[in-house]
Amino acid sequence: FLVSYRKGGAILRMLKTILGDKGFKTGILHFLREFQFSSATSNDLWNSFEQSRNTTEVSSKACTSVIMLKF
Repeated sequence: FLVSYRKGGAILRMLKTILGDKGFKTGILHFLREFQFSSATSNDLWNSFEQSRNTTEVSSKACTSVIMLKF
């Protein structure tokens, strides 16, 4: 049980490193606002991060959804 939380935290920290503080925050806020009254899938979360990557100045050219497919 504890391993799941550690792995989830590690993935979020990696995303924050890739997207930067602003891109990560933008992605999380977009996701929470978009799905606050409905259910969401993991793809919805990755799409929110991808959208934030496209709207903020992120130096990484890596696609968030492609990176997360490796996990």
